[in-house]
Amino acid sequence: MHRLTIYRYLLMLFLVEMLFWGVSNRLQAQNTHPVLDSLRELLHNSTDQRTRLQLFNALARAHNTHDPSSKAINYARKAVALAQELKDWEAEATAYTVWGDLHAKVSRPDWAGALAYYRKALKIRQKLVKDNPGNLQLQMDLAALMSDIAYNYWQWGKLPEALRYYENCMELGHQIYQADSAFPEAEVFIALRHHNMGAIYWAQTDYRKALHHYLKALEYFERIQNKGRISMAMVNIGLVYLDCQEDSLALHYCRQGLLKAKEAQHTRYMAYAQNCLGRALERKGQTDSALYYFDQSINTYGQLQDLGGLGMNYHSIGNVYQKQKAYTESLTAYQKALLFAEQIQSRYWIAMNHQQIALLHFETNDWFLANYNIQKALQIAQTEGYREIVRESYRLLADIYQAVGNTAEALAFYKRYVAVKDSIFSEEKYKQLNQLKLQYESERQEQENALLRSEKSLKITQLKQAKRSLWLLTAGVVGLLGVAVLLLYSRQFLQKTRRKLQLQNEEIAQQAEELQMQAQALAEVNEVKDRLFSIIAHDLRSPLAQLEGVLGLVQNQRLSAEELQFLLPRINQNVRYTTDLTNNLLHWAKSQLQGIVTDPEVFDLHEIVQANIRLFEQVAQQKGLRLEAHITAPSLAYADRDMIALVLRNLISNALKFSRQGGVVSLQATPLVEAWQITIQDSGVGISLEQQTHLFSLKVGSTLGTAQEKGTGLGLHLCQTFVKQNGGYIGCKSTPGEGSEFYFTVPRANLTAPQNGQSQHHPTTNPSAEIHPLG
Repeated sequence: MHRLTIYRYLLMLFLVEMLFWGVSNRLQAQNTHPVLDSLRELLHNSTDQRTRLQLFNALARAHNTHDPSSKAINYARKAVALAQELKDWEAEATAYTVWGDLHAKVSRPDWAGALAYYRKALKIRQKLVKDNPGNLQLQMDLAALMSDIAYNYWQWGKLPEALRYYENCMELGHQIYQADSAFPEAEVFIALRHHNMGAIYWAQTDYRKALHHYLKALEYFERIQNKGRISMAMVNIGLVYLDCQEDSLALHYCRQGLLKAKEAQHTRYMAYAQNCLGRALERKGQTDSALYYFDQSINTYGQLQDLGGLGMNYHSIGNVYQKQKAYTESLTAYQKALLFAEQIQSRYWIAMNHQQIALLHFETNDWFLANYNIQKALQIAQTEGYREIVRESYRLLADIYQAVGNTAEALAFYKRYVAVKDSIFSEEKYKQLNQLKLQYESERQEQENALLRSEKSLKITQLKQAKRSLWLLTAGVVGLLGVAVLLLYSRQFLQKTRRKLQLQNEEIAQQAEELQMQAQALAEVNEVKDRLFSIIAHDLRSPLAQLEGVLGLVQNQRLSAEELQFLLPRINQNVRYTTDLTNNLLHWAKSQLQGIVTDPEVFDLHEIVQANIRLFEQVAQQKGLRLEAHITAPSLAYADRDMIALVLRNLISNALKFSRQGGVVSLQATPLVEAWQITIQDSGVGISLEQQTHLFSLKVGSTLGTAQEKGTGLGLHLCQTFVKQNGGYIGCKSTPGEGSEFYFTVPRANLTAPQNGQSQHHPTTNPSAEIHPLG
């Protein structure tokens, strides 16, 4: 009986493997996604609502891995709606979680937007665990969601919040592991959370806690023999020792980490280990070898299109050139690193690059730029808790003030530097580091000895069992081969026919999906059309009707001079609103009918800003506001002058509209690497978080200003469209009751390009640059 069961089991395994091998090879030859294709076919053929719910979630998760897009979000949205209809709370929480993942990828780096969906999932999962206290799987799902939220905060740069959620999910993970040590994923889950907490404590320069968590992670990874994760943990331990000036230990762990990554054939871990080994070699004075590994890491990260990894390597190259006094090459490398950091919104690397650029300017005696950049770095580091950057910023500020002769300020900053330095490096912490290292080495040696003893006993037992089973397995394999060949040839025709039907079904399902998306897009266009017609019918006709009525009274001499003087400001305001609305409607209609065509040229931002200041001076005086501009001349840009002028006009008008009497509206231009950032800041009523998420959309609705001025929201949509068309991005930061800050970028002009009838060159920009509605 047992032998017959074994034969059937082996036969089944062999046939499944053969069929899977044949199907997967044909799918790969056609460059398809087998998971997505299979799930879509199942969804198309399914009529059961609960099955469709599970398939919606499965498709959203699969798209999250293979194709993060608005189509994937649509599957998550459908899953939420169907889960609520069926009252399947676990499926609803799953859908909200993957929706948060997709939102962070599709609308990146909108971490706050993604967090809104995570919190909806968290509320549901907490209730499920409370109602089912003994269900370990529900507890693990809750712990995994907390980890997702922690990672979201980590990428956002909010490290204290990330640590709080990691600690909570770690506590829950240990409870699950204690209840059932064989529970799937519990051990791996705990190991990865230890590693992530080590990374956050390392960023905060709490080296004792960072090393503790990295060593615990390494212990778990070695226990489950995951070479890739072992590589990652070893490299990070090496970096902690590097920051603690333990250069030999750092070099040892980085080299071992690179070897493990190569054994695992894991490209991303190899790229990371190459960079870290280069940093360790740089500390040892082997600059040529360091540059070699940095170049290797750049090539590897380039294959992965990893902007964060590229920025990290250019920062490391800048450090090497700075030590060699090659200041031009060093500044170029740091500026590239800063550009990558700004693109991925990494506040840590933005601060690090500003700090190094400041040090570079200090070494070349440019005190102004040194002070400007170090203040940028210090502001971010104090906000996010990067103590090492705070320490070095205080030291450099002390040197700057000493260089310019301000000894009092120099002494004050030097005292702050010493205080932070003493809090980071102390003899007690070094003792704790050494104690942890010795404890880890001792525990690992004991584990290795016990493992060797158990392996020896196990091998003896396995050898005896292998001898008994060898003849049985040999006969079984021969029989399986014969049966498999027979079945494979007999089903070949059936498989071809089935594949043709499958392709036809997929084509029909794809066509149906495209028709559904077209219908949805048409409905959105009709909705926008109805809203715009409502604006034209009411907001455009109403001021004209008022003006017509007043003119009739004047013509019939039914108004006195005092009454006319009283009505003139209101008439002027209505005419100005009607003019702005008409201009925006005309620009929007032109963009919809003819498409947006830019006509870039070199122009001075200072000139068009001053022209708009003069245009709105009277409006500001009437509301008792102060309108300021801090833009020096010349500030040359390369873009469509009329489009940028319209953007400025709309943003200044909005700032004045929503500012209270006695407030200030200020404009300033900040030079970036290849662009200008224009900022319009007011001290008005501010914008709620819910309103900020729709600021730049076509969800048009009337909004009254502080003096009952009207608005439509169409102007901000045009601003977004024109800024994006000129290769920039636009965003907003606002706190209700404290004011708003709108900012956008425009490419800087290349001063070396010909300008007398020849073609004008300008910095390369990305016409599809991302928009950051929450800053």
